Amino acid sequence: MKTPERFVAVDWSGSARPEDQKKHIWTSIAEERAFNGLTRTELTSWLIENFAGRPAVIGLDFAFGFPIAFFRQRGLSDVRELWRQAELQGEEWLQQCEVPFWGRSGRNCPQSHATEGFRKTDRSIRVGGISPKSPLQVGGAGAVGTGSVRGMPVLRRLQSAGLSIWPFDPPRLPMVLEIYPRLLTGPVTKPRSLPVPRT
Repeated sequence: MKTPERFVAVDWSGSARPEDQKKHIWTSIAEERAFNGLTRTELTSWLIENFAGRPAVIGLDFAFGFPIAFFRQRGLSDVRELWRQAELQGEEWLQQCEVPFWGRSGRNCPQSHATEGFRKTDRSIRVGGISPKSPLQVGGAGAVGTGSVRGMPVLRRLQSAGLSIWPFDPPRLPMVLEIYPRLLTGPVTKPRSLPVPRT
C-alpha cells in the first residue's frame, strides 16, 4: 500500500437540520486547516471530489456498525446489509426508537443493553476513564447512535465511489476508517465558521 499523503478527520453530527449540520460538522485536514459549513450530503460529495483515487486516509467520527446482537435479531449477514437497512429504514429507527435503540423521551435503556448494547471494539477502548457510548443510544447526553444511523448511508456512497472502508474492505488508499476523537484530544475550542478549502 502507498504511503498516505493526506490525513482528514471529520467531527460528525447526526442533526436532521441542514443549518445545524453546517454548524456542527467540522473537517480537519492535517497540517492544513479546519472548516465547517457543509451538510452531510455536501461533505460526502466534497470527500469524493477531493480524495477518490488519491493516497489519503479519512477518519469519520461515528460508529460504522452495531453490536452483533443487532445483526442476529435482524437477520443481517454483513455490515453492507446493515448500511443498506440504515439507508432504507434509519429514519424510522430513529423516530420509533424501539428496542434495542433507546435515549429518546420515554425510551429508557433496555435491560439487554449491558450484554448486547456494545460492540467488541467499544468495550476494548478506555483511555483516562473515557470510553465510547453505545451506538444504539440515539438520544441523551453524548449519544452517538443518531449520527451513526445517518452516517451509514454515507459509507455506502463513499464505498461506491471507490474508497476503501476499513476494516470491511481490503486495506488500500484512499481509506476511510472510524475514529473516536475524544480519545485523541485535550480541550478543544472551535471557532464559529471557517470557509471550505479547495484542494
